[in-house]
Amino acid sequence: MLGDLLKLIPKGKENAIHGEELAAKMGISERGLRASVDMLRKSGTCIIADKSGYYRPGNTKELDAYIKRNSMRKLEALAKPQGKHAKEGASS
Repeated sequence: MLGDLLKLIPKGKENAIHGEELAAKMGISERGLRASVDMLRKSGTCIIADKSGYYRPGNTKELDAYIKRNSMRKLEALAKPQGKHAKEGASS
C-alpha cells in the first residue's frame, strides 16, 4: 500500500495533488492518508505537504525549503515548554 501511495505522489510543487483527491485514489480516509504519509516520512521518504497539496521535491530549491521549514519546526518544538509541569510553571 505505501508503495502504491508513493507512486501517486508526484514530483514538483507544480504537480502537487490535494489530500482529498489522493485519499480517494487510494480508497482511504484523509486521516488514513496522513498516517500513511507519516509512515513514509519515518522511513526516510521526503514528502512535502502544503497549500498546493502533496508532492515530492522536484528540485533542490523545493528540497531546501522543506528542510528549512522542518528544521524551524524542530527548533520551535524544543523551545516550547513540554509536559504537565511546564504548564503548571507557566501559570505560576
